[in-house]
Amino acid sequence: MKIGICEWNIPHKETAARFEWAAQAGLQGLEIDLENAGGNEARFRDLSNHWNLELPTLGINACCNHSMCDPAEFEFLKSEFESAVKTAVELGIPKLQVPSFVKSFIETDADFEQTVQCFQQLCKLAEGTGLLIGTENALSAEKQLELLDRVDSDQLKIYFDTRNAFAMSRLDSAEILETLYPHICEVHIKDGTDNGPSQPLGKGNSGFFQCLEILAAKNYTGWLLLENEYTTLQACQTDIQTTRSALNI
Repeated sequence: MKIGICEWNIPHKETAARFEWAAQAGLQGLEIDLENAGGNEARFRDLSNHWNLELPTLGINACCNHSMCDPAEFEFLKSEFESAVKTAVELGIPKLQVPSFVKSFIETDADFEQTVQCFQQLCKLAEGTGLLIGTENALSAEKQLELLDRVDSDQLKIYFDTRNAFAMSRLDSAEILETLYPHICEVHIKDGTDNGPSQPLGKGNSGFFQCLEILAAKNYTGWLLLENEYTTLQACQTDIQTTRSALNI
């Protein structure tokens, strides 16, 4: 099991500073965002090699600002998906993480249907690449299984987050993890109380430790990517230690 971080949770805007900060924290990898990496693949490759940080995942955070639920946004998102596949393949990144949050938050049946179409398009674009595509959302376990069934692609998996379903939809994170575990490709770890700001891992009420207990019991060996908001290196290192202690790694 490896521990990394999402680049957007590092308290630096400049890419090189983010890599350096992650390495100084003692992390093993960095999830990067298409907005920064697209067209800058050579620089990200060099920084990854220089700081000995793996790139496990490419996030498509444009989906938070351009709705997968809105048919009018489909062509724009198709272009983003094409860029994401190209960038991931060029950098040897095995996974795409696709958030259904903010403007892409799924609330109605129509939202769900349009989201299905978006994932069908993305899976089609990624055919033959070996890429896995992780849908990260705040739906119930039943609706997430329905989404997988409707898209009908072996490439589509669940991107699990230890807090989102609880904070956004008041669902039990541990119950969702238990149900969806066979379909999960990777995990974001964060914590907080209700839908408030980040708190150190284990200090909130989102079920962080219960989720880690399930991952340990299931012998999860994939990445855990920190997604708390950090202002200091020490706060990040504390979360790393909390995670390692909970998992005995």
